[in-house]
Amino acid sequence: MTGLFGLIAGAHFDRSPATCVVAMLDHSAITPALAPSAFLHEDAIAGGWLGPTWQASRDRLWQDAQAIVWFDGELYDAGHLAQPHSSIAPARLLAQCYQQTGNWVFLGRWDGCFSAVLYDRTCQQLHLITDRYGLRPLHWMQHRGGLVWSGNLKGFLALPDFVPQVDQDSVEDFLGMRYLMGNRTWFRGVECLSAATVLTWDARWATLTRDRYWDWKAIDPVPATSNLQELAREAGQRLIQGMCQQAQLPGRSMLTFSAGLDSRALFAAAIHSQQPPHQTITFEKPGDREATIPRRLSRQHGISHQTIPVHPAQWVIPQALATWDLEAIVPLNQLIFYPTLNPLLAQDQPPQVNFHGAAGDGLAGGNFLFAPDYQTQFLNRHLWLDQLARSPEHHRRVSDRFRHYYQQQEQQSYPIYIDHRIRRFSAKDFNLYRLYGIETRCPLLHNPLQELLYALPPAWRSRRQYFYAWMLLETFPEYYRHLPPDLQSIARPERLRAKVDRFLGKLERRMPPLKALRHRSTPSLPSPLLQEPNLNFCRRLLDAKAPAFAQFVDPAVVRADWEAHQRGDRNDPRIYDILTLDLWLQAIDRRQPPI
Repeated sequence: MTGLFGLIAGAHFDRSPATCVVAMLDHSAITPALAPSAFLHEDAIAGGWLGPTWQASRDRLWQDAQAIVWFDGELYDAGHLAQPHSSIAPARLLAQCYQQTGNWVFLGRWDGCFSAVLYDRTCQQLHLITDRYGLRPLHWMQHRGGLVWSGNLKGFLALPDFVPQVDQDSVEDFLGMRYLMGNRTWFRGVECLSAATVLTWDARWATLTRDRYWDWKAIDPVPATSNLQELAREAGQRLIQGMCQQAQLPGRSMLTFSAGLDSRALFAAAIHSQQPPHQTITFEKPGDREATIPRRLSRQHGISHQTIPVHPAQWVIPQALATWDLEAIVPLNQLIFYPTLNPLLAQDQPPQVNFHGAAGDGLAGGNFLFAPDYQTQFLNRHLWLDQLARSPEHHRRVSDRFRHYYQQQEQQSYPIYIDHRIRRFSAKDFNLYRLYGIETRCPLLHNPLQELLYALPPAWRSRRQYFYAWMLLETFPEYYRHLPPDLQSIARPERLRAKVDRFLGKLERRMPPLKALRHRSTPSLPSPLLQEPNLNFCRRLLDAKAPAFAQFVDPAVVRADWEAHQRGDRNDPRIYDILTLDLWLQAIDRRQPPI
């Protein structure tokens, strides 16, 4: 994984900071697409940056008489913020804004995906900084009287006297929801820095303080009497603005087409911004009927398209390696891209940037925006806790932590959606692409667009109001009204389909046999876990006499799940979760990939 690495030594630190940081970098995943640079060290502090080789390292490090700054990620509106010096590097811009203002209010206006570290030499204070949505991981811990930070968890394993203790609550959250909650990490005492936060370490007094420089509460709500059509048009223009702003940054770009509306809306926005991606790609699964549509749309606009086949039966063993590279941020079956990106890098001009449709659910409504009284149903139905919990006690503990987390967000699902779903789950794709030296940009997370969406009355963001469809119809009508019939499905609002589904749903509730008849036409594929060589691989892990997961989960429960799965019960999610946990625990113990 990429990111910033470093430490500021404390009173009980007996090693050279530079030596420790070099060890942290060596311990992290370094591929040919990544290179450690921007390294700087002094008597009590050392730091570095690990990022794509095509990004200029001189933009990642700045120092003057007062400050040292390390910067990881991208700032989309740097030119606007730095006028008239539009070419100023983000690290230098951060130092100048801090020195001119003496506070962090200016960060609330920054639009980007980044983390940063600023050391004020004058007052001996170190500041760890995240972007508005916390999309660039920055982990930290206090160690031997000092402070250590790392873009990944593996860096901590190289520290002297650091003995990793896997956090029980994190294990329960992962097995109950498939990813971690809030600021938790796998290691006890190591925390992921909150979104829109500056963590300050005062080296003179060895004290920590936190400052949240921006909050959703700063956004004024839109009156329910507002004109829906005008707001939909405004949202579309802000999406185009976000795409245009991000497309102007350097890097050869690609756009990944998926089965949803999100990436397809980005394609339309890119065409409207007159800055189309250099290429498009589709990860094609067997039997995917829509795989031809992106090719035809790309051809219409003179954009090269590449289809990368994805075979589920070939996932498991290559993805097992990802437990070390991606640190088990999600289960193995959520990493379908991991074994398939090499063809991109083999091109004569490989892509350096990927446009991602993250946060489209928030625009469309989706299942992740819910009322406070729907909290329990959301946890059980959409995060699968009912299906994944290993025991009633496991279910209760995860539920209690989620309710506490929800209350911390003042019982608003939109901040939960961005902080929980996007920051801790969708960001798996960002982290994966960065391993290959590819930056991810998300125009749907453009600050002005997110501010408008959050301000909408909650009912307008629900599926029944189709605000997403309104926005697309108002902004990209040619993608809806004038496309040939076989291309309209790529962007057509789901209004008619939703009406049909609601009608059939009513019939199914009255006549249960209709449900089985209706869904019989789409047979499920056989479980990849039961196909060789995956089957033998799973048996070696799950039937082991002393599996690594036994310290957290009763092996008898896992064995019962696995036996039922082999008999025909589809327990794929529960099995994948356990496989991932077991492989990650082995990797932690060995300080290297598990296989």
